This record gives sequence, C-alpha cells and structure tokens, in this order.
Amino acid sequence: MASLPRGFRYYGGGHLHKKIEHTTPEGGRIVYPGPLFGATFTDLEETAQGEKRGFYMVTFDSSGVRDVRFREVSVADILYRTIDAENKTAKQVEEKLAAAVEELDPTNKIVLIKVSGTLSSGRRADIDFSKLEQSLVQKGTLAWFINRNGLASSETTELRVVGSSREEIEDRILKERTSRFSVDPAITDWRVRNALQSKLTGDKGEQLAKDLLRGLKTEKLENEKNDDFEMRLSREIQPIIEPKELSAAEESQEKPN
Repeated sequence: MASLPRGFRYYGGGHLHKKIEHTTPEGGRIVYPGPLFGATFTDLEETAQGEKRGFYMVTFDSSGVRDVRFREVSVADILYRTIDAENKTAKQVEEKLAAAVEELDPTNKIVLIKVSGTLSSGRRADIDFSKLEQSLVQKGTLAWFINRNGLASSETTELRVVGSSREEIEDRILKERTSRFSVDPAITDWRVRNALQSKLTGDKGEQLAKDLLRGLKTEKLENEKNDDFEMRLSREIQPIIEPKELSAAEESQEKPN
C-alpha cells in the first residue's frame, strides 16, 4: 500500500489472490477482487472457509468514485474436510479418509481434503490415495484435491520441511537453507566476505532468495521471442543477484594495493 503513487481517487488491481477493499488516508479507493474462482488448493480452501469470490462494479462521476459494489459469483459448492494424522498409523489415516469420503455427498461439487500431521508408523506411500480419489469419481464429484503436503512420516528423515501450501514449503526451505549458509573460506578478502555474509544469511539472505525465486517465475509474454524473454529475465534478476555494494566490494579485491 505504501508504495502506491499518491493523489489518485481509484486504484484498481488484479493478480493478487486476495480480496481487498481499502481507503487511503487521502480518500483514494483501493480495490482488488481476488480470484474469480481460484487456481490453487489455498484459493479454494479460503473460499470454502467463507472468502467471497466475484468481481467489483465501480461507479464514477465528476467528483471521483461514487460507489463500489462487490458482486459475488458462486462457481460450485465446495466440501472441505481436514484429517488429523498426528501420531496415527498410515492404516488409521487411510481408514479416517475412507470414512470421510463415505459420508460425503459430492455430486456436482468440489471436494477438498487436507491431511496433516506426523505418522506414528508407516509412510505416506502406504496410504492408497488413488482408491479414495476413485471413490469420489464414482460418487459424481466435479473435482477433488487431497492436500497431503503437511503429512510427514516419522520413519523418513528427508521430509523435515512440510507445509500446507507450496508457498509455505518454499518459505520454510529458504529459511532453513539461508540459516545454514556459510561463506566459502577460499574468499579471503574481508570486504567481500562481509558483503556476502550480510546479503546471503539471516533475514536478508532469506529475502534475497525469495526475490530471486519471484524473479525467476517471470512468465514469457505472448508472441515474445525466446531470446528476448531470456534477455528481459536477465535484466530483471541482475540487480537481485548482483547488488551494488557487493559488486563494489568485489572490484576492490581486484585492485592492486
């Protein structure tokens, strides 16, 4: 909000997957409708939990914004269930899932099931999710999503980072990696070492990694040539991976005493 240009009466935006209606201290109206339907499990989960989906109708006159009205659009009913797998066996979790699916009436509806917790024994692979999904198909569901990102096994060590969404998993992985980063001992110039240590560790390192990941997610424009896209992407991420102060420190290392 703070980075928006001042003095406008209306700020209309999109892309953000969040419904926002806000008035600035100067009286400007900020309006984001959020997704009309939703592209991720998180979007649909928020809809199931009460977040309204739709679009805004904004009326103007010579004095500015006269009226802002949200028009709700309901695409389909959503059935949402959570399964607590903490300290349960893989078999027990599969039984709970089967019971949850059995009691649903998903005909012409979207079904969301979130499974989270650490299994006391067994692995995620021991749970026959495909059988549960087939049951939902046979019962006439429009679409189904079984989110098991937050399901971990005590018998495996590689699943230390879990989360309920892709964004949460990414954040946790970046935080863990940046907290363990150490500067290459072969770099002897203290100015370069300090610059690297400052930029690539802790909160700054985590933010740098997030900015770089966001930059690399840049999509190719319609009718854009591959070479042009690669050059544009390079220009956009160059300031992220090569901050001015870091470049200055590296240059000082190359200069003779």
